[in-house]
Amino acid sequence: MQTNVQVIDETEFELTLDSLIFPNEAEESCIVDEPHIIIFADKDTNRVFVMNMIRDKKPIKLRYDDLLVAIEQRNVLLGDYKPLAHMMIPDSFINDAQKKIRERKMNIIRPIIDEIEAFLDGSYGKKIVQDIVNTSTHKVNRTEIYKFLYRYWRTGSRANGFFRKPGSGKSKTKFYKKKTGPKNTVGRMRTRKDEKSIVKALKRFYLVPNPMYLKDVYNKLNDWY
Repeated sequence: MQTNVQVIDETEFELTLDSLIFPNEAEESCIVDEPHIIIFADKDTNRVFVMNMIRDKKPIKLRYDDLLVAIEQRNVLLGDYKPLAHMMIPDSFINDAQKKIRERKMNIIRPIIDEIEAFLDGSYGKKIVQDIVNTSTHKVNRTEIYKFLYRYWRTGSRANGFFRKPGSGKSKTKFYKKKTGPKNTVGRMRTRKDEKSIVKALKRFYLVPNPMYLKDVYNKLNDWY
């Protein structure tokens, strides 16, 4: 298949923790099929690990040079993660209760962050998670550890990613009479079509020279669908 290739000088961009990669829907096949964020990149060892931004899946390993080629050939679209305003608030404006919650979660996953290469690239990952469960001064289980870790990575490896967005507390419009199914609820399960719509909205409003905040992209998505 013929493809218009946009050659990009490798020195013009850098794969960083704030780099997002998106599949180019115009291509028949891509190195990734959903939006991912880079959580580890090492050119010298030719390794990149990326975290799915939509699904709670184990980070995947890519070859650094393969990803560069995919970006140069527009098989994959490269963007920068733009943290929301509440993630950029200086500590002097954050109350002690919020700081305590942030530090608790960071202390739980810190052994993983400190040994990220061993965690991602080998069989050590399961052991370190179990060690945290067994030795942490905070009561925590494996599911919680992965939940904290994935949130940290999805927010550009920022501790402030653990802060809740203003106005994102419990909603009064959503209710559940039973825990075993979606009946009598406001809302529905996410579909594959929804995920494609999310990618489309991100490309149109976020991966542009003057991007919207993600919350505004979300509002646009709701207006469309």
